[in-house]
Amino acid sequence: MEEHVGRIFGEVKVDEFSFFIVPLKNIILKNLDIVVLEDPIFKGLFPILARIVNLTNQEEVTTSEKATRTIARCKVIGKVDLRFPEKATPIEKVNYPLEPGSYVYLAKHEFIQDLLERDGKGYPIKRKLFLGFLSPPLTGVDGSPRKLKFYLSLEDLARQHTALISMTGFGKTYVATILAEELAGKYGYPLFIVDTYSEFLGIGKPKPLSMIESLSEDELKDFKFNFKVKVYTLNPKNALEILNKVGGGVDYDVEGFSIPSSSLVDGEEVAYLTAENVKEFNMLTSLINHVNFTHADIVKKFNVSYFPLITAELARIVEGVEFRDIYTGLEKADAIALLGRMSMLCNSLVLLSKEDEDFLKNYRFSVDDELEKGIGSGVLLRIGFFQEKLKPPPGNLKPELMVKDNQVSVFDISGLPENLKTRIVSYCLYKLYKARAKGEIPQFLLMVENAEMFASKFDVKPSNLILKRIVNDGVKLGLTLLLLIQYPSAIDQKIISQMGIRVIGKILDKEDLEYLKHQFKGETGKIPKLKKGEWLIDGLQDYLLEQPVKVTVRETVTQKLKP
Repeated sequence: MEEHVGRIFGEVKVDEFSFFIVPLKNIILKNLDIVVLEDPIFKGLFPILARIVNLTNQEEVTTSEKATRTIARCKVIGKVDLRFPEKATPIEKVNYPLEPGSYVYLAKHEFIQDLLERDGKGYPIKRKLFLGFLSPPLTGVDGSPRKLKFYLSLEDLARQHTALISMTGFGKTYVATILAEELAGKYGYPLFIVDTYSEFLGIGKPKPLSMIESLSEDELKDFKFNFKVKVYTLNPKNALEILNKVGGGVDYDVEGFSIPSSSLVDGEEVAYLTAENVKEFNMLTSLINHVNFTHADIVKKFNVSYFPLITAELARIVEGVEFRDIYTGLEKADAIALLGRMSMLCNSLVLLSKEDEDFLKNYRFSVDDELEKGIGSGVLLRIGFFQEKLKPPPGNLKPELMVKDNQVSVFDISGLPENLKTRIVSYCLYKLYKARAKGEIPQFLLMVENAEMFASKFDVKPSNLILKRIVNDGVKLGLTLLLLIQYPSAIDQKIISQMGIRVIGKILDKEDLEYLKHQFKGETGKIPKLKKGEWLIDGLQDYLLEQPVKVTVRETVTQKLKP
């Protein structure tokens, strides 16, 4: 401890006290500075930390002169156990008030920095994610501002889901990029990124050193970019042209994607890929149950997948004379819509295997006049299952390829129609969820951009269903979510309520501000005004000091490559 900056006076509570500031040369205290005091019982073995929460000036007038004294009101953070420095250094709750007249000192930069690099139990964080700096900088013992590095624990991030919330244009993708750099660049932790607008194309392409302004050589030494980046996109040629203009960094593996019908070995995969809403998903689930009950022998005999079997059943319902199918309960109008959707899939993403195509060609239907007007004769031929077309690349949406150690997978769906984006993402998430549940892929972080598209409470889709399964079971399976959210009040309540960590940026919408205040009452309370680059973080289990914590995020090392 250096020279004291004040002494406690007046009423002292267990968790709160005030002190008169002693004017010192070059030292001007400010709100959020951290001060330290000796414990009244254990002295230096248990230094007590407190944060200045308010500063006021008090005028004192006597018969001879007038003076102004500055009063600092402080909130007690806790006491630090320094008895066994070779072991943990935890912060404990203070259960007794401090003594009036006690000296108050500024906490040393090195002491607070050491605490910031420890977990909630006081042990050094094993795998640190350097996110940025505490905001504002603390006043140092020499009066100069001192920047303190803020770290997330990888274990903390992996044991709970995270919501990254901000209005558009204020840095959600930027913060997510920093996390990706830390996770993949330092620890080879697997990431799968659902990229709706090609925002993450630059992952793995570092800036030249001349472009990095605020990070030191010491801070840059851990970013080796020795991980692999795999990009799935509808336009591989365009993506490669952009990436090849920038040298350095990891080698990109850029591929188009498609789905062989033979890979659809689970009827639920077909339902996620086809249904545009929960009603249709439930219809297809009912149809799949019927197929499982009635066509098990066909699967064995003809070696066909669920795709042609479900197609054939829909065609049977369409051509039937009944308004509602007696076996499945599906109405003819719904079957026509679903059959058309499967036709579109077959002409865009789904590649029929030879066995499946032969099965459909040999499946004959007769149509009545009314259906001929609407669809045309020969339902399966007419809807285009056998049109001559250029085939997309072979199917490669396999979990064991999509999630690997030392790999970031970017699933770029920017070129897809809006109604197909949620379906292909639902399908992929279901496959990844199944594979992780079976232990076929390593534990990983699933990052979903534009989460409102997949988890809206206003337009509930099958993507909501699979995200609910992931938020309920994912953590214990080793599958952790990070959702990038613009409008938190629009997100499905059962999904957003399971976000353990909240990283909150600039928000102006009154409905969203009120929602966050209500949703996280007692943790964030009133959301303070934040500048661009500043974020409020709460819900951390492995953070030693008080929460929420305000952080100014660091500069990214990744280049911005989006054209």
